[in-house]
Amino acid sequence: IRTRESALIPEGPWFQWHFDTFTPPPGVPVIAESDVGPQAYIVGHSLGLQFHPEVTPAIMDNWVAVYRHELDRQGVDPNRLLDETVRRADSTRAAAWRLFDAFLARVVHRQELVHGG
Repeated sequence: IRTRESALIPEGPWFQWHFDTFTPPPGVPVIAESDVGPQAYIVGHSLGLQFHPEVTPAIMDNWVAVYRHELDRQGVDPNRLLDETVRRADSTRAAAWRLFDAFLARVVHRQELVHGG
């Protein structure tokens, strides 16, 4: 994922399961994208994400068990995907917590500005 706000969303890799895309709300800038399309935007106190920072090896194991047919159809090797998820688990978890913490700090900061805190 390419980002326009690296303090919030570090450059990828981030996990993306699907090839869906979206159009952000009018006037809302995309803050991260991939070759597939937009991946993130912020509206007020809400962060919209198309990718999956929450993915853990356990989640991926479940998704592969349930959706193996989709992976096969897309030409994705499920075992390689699981291996990569396990290999990247520590760095992915750290990046996800940086994203969550940075967004929380931004929301709290905005509330302090609005409420004079």
